[in-house]
Amino acid sequence: MNSVALGSTGLSFACALEAVREFLDFYAQNHQPYVKQFFDWIYVRDYFRAGFDLQMDHLTVVMLLVVTGVGFLIHIYSTGYMAHEEGYYRFFSYLNCSCSSC
Repeated sequence: MNSVALGSTGLSFACALEAVREFLDFYAQNHQPYVKQFFDWIYVRDYFRAGFDLQMDHLTVVMLLVVTGVGFLIHIYSTGYMAHEEGYYRFFSYLNCSCSSC
């Protein structure tokens, strides 16, 4: 159970690091917020577009790294802290639910 918890939070931190790398490469050349367009959620010809996009600036980068990094450290600490306690699996299922709602 803890391998899933550590793996998912570690993967989210790794994805955050990749997004920050893309932002820094883009910002070094353009000095503007980075916008990555994934797909169009709603598209009505030339009238309206609601896309699933990611916009990053300096504050977004800091918060992204803090939230995912601290969440990963919390999971690492909790693994050792709860190693010999009752309700180990229940604790991690609750922890993953609470961290995903951050």
